[in-house]
Amino acid sequence: MNKINFLTNLTILLVEDDASALRQMEIMLRKKCGKVYTANNGMVGLKVYQTAAPDVIVTDLKMPVMGGLEMSRQVRKTNPDIPIIITTAFDDKDIILSAIDVGINKYIIKPVDADALLGALGEVSASVLKLRDGILTGDGFIVDREEKLKKEGDMKQVFAALLKKETGKGPQVISAFVQGNRIRITLECVLTKMEQSLIANEKNYRMVSYEREVFYLDRQERMEQALSEILNLEVIFKKVTCNAREDKDELQFELKMY
Repeated sequence: MNKINFLTNLTILLVEDDASALRQMEIMLRKKCGKVYTANNGMVGLKVYQTAAPDVIVTDLKMPVMGGLEMSRQVRKTNPDIPIIITTAFDDKDIILSAIDVGINKYIIKPVDADALLGALGEVSASVLKLRDGILTGDGFIVDREEKLKKEGDMKQVFAALLKKETGKGPQVISAFVQGNRIRITLECVLTKMEQSLIANEKNYRMVSYEREVFYLDRQERMEQALSEILNLEVIFKKVTCNAREDKDELQFELKMY
């Protein structure tokens, strides 16, 4: 299997201060990758990294406020394993040596060639997905972007039907995202009329949120079975978070590691 296919299951953080270059790379990567976050300097990139938890970082070296090397040093303090690819216009041995000391996995000389960037991402994806490799290439699992989108659509239908049948109120907004061995389901505008009436008193926010979490926990096996049938692999429920104040539920699952 071509490693580039793995990119549909990766989340990328792209850090670049040149607006034109950032936009060009972003457009290209959005066609190939599962999700792409962007930042225009290392300081912003560090904040995005901390909240988005990407699988791979692609960053320029020389940027205002904070450069790519300093951002990478900060990232390495908490995550020694995340692949970092640098793009630089400086074909300078000292800079490359500094990047190696920080733990940079790959570097690409600007102007960035699309094939070179995709090739580098393809190579580091093997290390990102090393624990998931057997799953990603296993029979019946996701092999391309179209199949990924179809399976995510099937998941949305399952959860929309579950809420409609069990509570009488289907979600107005629902999203499903598969990333490697992780599955995230987000449901919005889910509160029933009774729940909406209860949270008119703010003291009831926590109670309603708790009751909704219990609702999903009571249906854990049913949800796991439905997702397992879609993916042809065993799925394990990991976490549920319900926020009555935001009228939003989020569920997390994982594929069983063999």
